[in-house]
Amino acid sequence: MVFPSAAVFSPDGTQAVVSIRAYDNKDRWIVRLDWETAGVQVISRQRDEAWVAGPGIGFAMGTGTLGWLPDSRHVYFQSEETGYSHLYLYDIQSGQQQALTAGNFEVFDPQLSRDEKFWFFTSSEEDPGLRHFYKMPLMGGKAERLTSLKGNNEVSLSPDEKHLAIRYSYSNVPWELYIQEAKAGSKAKKLTSGQSEEFQAYSWYDPEIIRFPAQDGAQVPARIYRPDPEKKMAQLSFLCTAPGTSKMCITGGPPIFGSLCFTTCFVSRAIRSWISTTVLRQAMAGIGARAFIATWEAKTSPIRWMAPGISWR
Repeated sequence: MVFPSAAVFSPDGTQAVVSIRAYDNKDRWIVRLDWETAGVQVISRQRDEAWVAGPGIGFAMGTGTLGWLPDSRHVYFQSEETGYSHLYLYDIQSGQQQALTAGNFEVFDPQLSRDEKFWFFTSSEEDPGLRHFYKMPLMGGKAERLTSLKGNNEVSLSPDEKHLAIRYSYSNVPWELYIQEAKAGSKAKKLTSGQSEEFQAYSWYDPEIIRFPAQDGAQVPARIYRPDPEKKMAQLSFLCTAPGTSKMCITGGPPIFGSLCFTTCFVSRAIRSWISTTVLRQAMAGIGARAFIATWEAKTSPIRWMAPGISWR
């Protein structure tokens, strides 16, 4: 059984593509509809024995990232064929596929500029635990990073694309709103201050980001909260699988506000004899398919899966 998406038509209305997913989520096809033969032409197929997923891939009958360039000749889409979700073009006339982005990182929410000469997208290129906003020429080339705040930058472009509205957080900094010119090197201006002066004055714990190998060798990121080194240490590992963590990056602020208070209190006051490792299951969105799949295994066998992290030093 398969799930086809709605057809996505070219700007000139003469061609259309459809995303098709297998019921078991192990296959995803992107096909061009052939009007003459009433058939389809496969332009991209992705298969994974675990499941096909990741940024821009889509789910069920959704298309994910899928569309046409203004020339009605090139189809753009995202694929994890390299193990990381990247942006691709397919030339309908030549049958050639071109990777617009490549490397050990992932691309999120690509969109065309108003003049259709550039791409805007979020990426984990600098580090799997960070999210920055980029601008890139339409047919590929060097991507220019526009944001500079270290952590998680969720960006919305202004209608004229001259400014960025940035929802920003860090591992020990709750979400705040910033505005910035849409130019590399521009300084972001803070617009909101959602915490009291007392809250802001407190030294909230900034966890160290570590990576440990899962049983299949995938490098899994986690936050480690270290207590007073003079105290005798035991270890508590916490697997974060709560709703709301699905878009979390490892350095981003807590989706559940109380967790920031809990972890700081846990380390500095309440139980100083413990060391805590927080593993974020969905943090894998920026680190590639293999690590994401490795963390998902925790849902069915958390103790076995987390053993390497518990023994990490």
